[in-house]
Amino acid sequence: MTTTEKYNIKKVIILTGPTCSNKTENSIKIATKYNAEIISADSLQIYKNFDIGTSKPNKVQRKKIIHHLIDIVDPKDEYDAWKYMDESRKIVRSSKNKLFILSGGTQLYIDVFLNGLSEGISKNIDLRDELEERIKKFGLASLHKEIIKVDPSLSEKLSKNDKSRIIRYLEIFYSTKTKPSEHFEKNIKKKFDDIKYIKTSLNFDKKVLDKRIEDRVQAMVKKGLLNEVQSLLNKYGSNVKPIKSIGYKEIVDFLNNKTSYDESINKIVINTRRLAKRQLTWLRKDKELNWFKSYKDLEKFIEKFITN
Repeated sequence: MTTTEKYNIKKVIILTGPTCSNKTENSIKIATKYNAEIISADSLQIYKNFDIGTSKPNKVQRKKIIHHLIDIVDPKDEYDAWKYMDESRKIVRSSKNKLFILSGGTQLYIDVFLNGLSEGISKNIDLRDELEERIKKFGLASLHKEIIKVDPSLSEKLSKNDKSRIIRYLEIFYSTKTKPSEHFEKNIKKKFDDIKYIKTSLNFDKKVLDKRIEDRVQAMVKKGLLNEVQSLLNKYGSNVKPIKSIGYKEIVDFLNNKTSYDESINKIVINTRRLAKRQLTWLRKDKELNWFKSYKDLEKFIEKFITN
């Protein structure tokens, strides 16, 4: 790398962690101090009108600091990792800014931003509908047997109950007339080599994180979560993807008289704590991730990264 290339390369601070680990507030602090732009890595904050239950940055915060990939998708529309990879990388490449903060807890989004995806095949809605009809008539096992026939080596790694992958692999086969395994071999992931990055997270004690989760849920309730869910149901119905997420589905159950109000709020707390536990399990496997016990230590590490 030449000296010119070294100083022209763009830097990305990845600020991740479990839910309720202060990612939004810390990313805004860092962005304000170092004149960075924030790219959301949150699979729910992409949806329009889903505000309180997703803990989106408020309008004042978003006016102060440039935020990307928030409120970009209608809840009735599909959005996938391919679109996120393309759009997040395009933001970094096209902006004149040299510093970005990728902030959020959706690890799939962070992974595809950094490491890419194998060359994809666009979803074929008609074909998918046909495969779904075959499942209704003949059962999922019939499609799994077809995978065994067209791609024996891949079928050994595939659960006979993994409906989404079975459909996807048959979609690839019928669209390309190629074994899915051969398609994956030909289309290798493309890493985002145009950047220099670090991965960071604050490390909260379990009791502290549990309390933060409970406090956030109570704060969402005070902000009007119940009214937000009712409004979203009136506008979009109960079948859109984000309404089935934690913080929304529990209130839907209350509105449908399946639980009491107090039970629904308690379920949000319990389900969010379970989510945080799952997130931490995955995060601790990430050898690139740097953990910090305080914001002060985190900021020192980031400052060193920026100035070097």
